[in-house]
Amino acid sequence: MIILTTFIGMEDWILLEPINISEFVQVNLFSPNLNVLPQNDNIILLDYHYFLNDLYSSFQYNMDKVMRLFYLDVPREHLVINQIHYLNPQKAEAAINNLPISNNNKTLIFMLSTQCVMALPFQILSQTYCPTNTTYQNQIFIGELSNQIKKQDSLHININANHLTIEKTLRLFYLTDSGNDQTIQYIKIKLYFNLNHSDYLIFTWTTINETN
Repeated sequence: MIILTTFIGMEDWILLEPINISEFVQVNLFSPNLNVLPQNDNIILLDYHYFLNDLYSSFQYNMDKVMRLFYLDVPREHLVINQIHYLNPQKAEAAINNLPISNNNKTLIFMLSTQCVMALPFQILSQTYCPTNTTYQNQIFIGELSNQIKKQDSLHININANHLTIEKTLRLFYLTDSGNDQTIQYIKIKLYFNLNHSDYLIFTWTTINETN
């Protein structure tokens, strides 16, 4: 089931009239592979400018802090630029600076290539699942995957011209009476950006049962 909403501010949710997601993708010039989305995906349109301002404010509007985190995060994420995987932050920085895009978009890519990009999606998911979930007696949390499957948990970022896709897997879990964490579901997150042509970015997620 597709849930099409937009997120305004930190707490307000506004339901939009149903629209054709393929038409929206085409009009806003998103990547063609977005024309077919799984029917069990939850889809949220996030205000593009609000999202970026929220992200930049986490760095206190300081580009030196952005680049410091970029250099820390690149070796521990999966960053692909024009089909080339980068582990070295210096080479990744050079590749981004060589992209035929505006300097403003290069700055955006540096910010979007850090772990901070997950802050607002994490908050939305927390508001969606944690306070209202009454299936389990214990409080529900959202967090990283367990250490055994940590590699699958890294941030996956794919940059191609002005299109950028970000993927990450989190989990819903609760703490047992003995203090152990018990996974309930996995949450596969995707963010889709068109850096040149949209008032929105697309945020999707799918939940998968732990037994799958």
